[in-house]
Amino acid sequence: MDHQVEYHRAGKYFDEQVCNLKSTDGHTIYVKHMIPTAGLSKVKYHIFFVHGAIEHLGRHDAIFDYLKNHFRSEIVISTYDHVGHGKSTGPRASIDNFKIYSDDFLNFINKSDFLENKKDLK
Repeated sequence: MDHQVEYHRAGKYFDEQVCNLKSTDGHTIYVKHMIPTAGLSKVKYHIFFVHGAIEHLGRHDAIFDYLKNHFRSEIVISTYDHVGHGKSTGPRASIDNFKIYSDDFLNFINKSDFLENKKDLK
């Protein structure tokens, strides 16, 4: 990935890894991973969350909080803002071809190795 990774403490049990991914149309996609502070050794689930149109990942904090509180060290949550949404660049809520969204999603999944120690994930 062509980005700089930032880490933030996100409560007692999770850290956030924030970075950018290049969209298939050249824009920058804002990416966030919620990773247990205890490390990846106990992680059983890796959820890839994608929001709908005309919204952003921040609207789903309650869902993320529920999942983190319920699963604690057993879960990693990865999410991103579509091009033109939230903290991603591009014309607001406008896209020339829906294929950009699907290509970006597949790229996001394929680039999931940007999680440090991903090999520990089951």
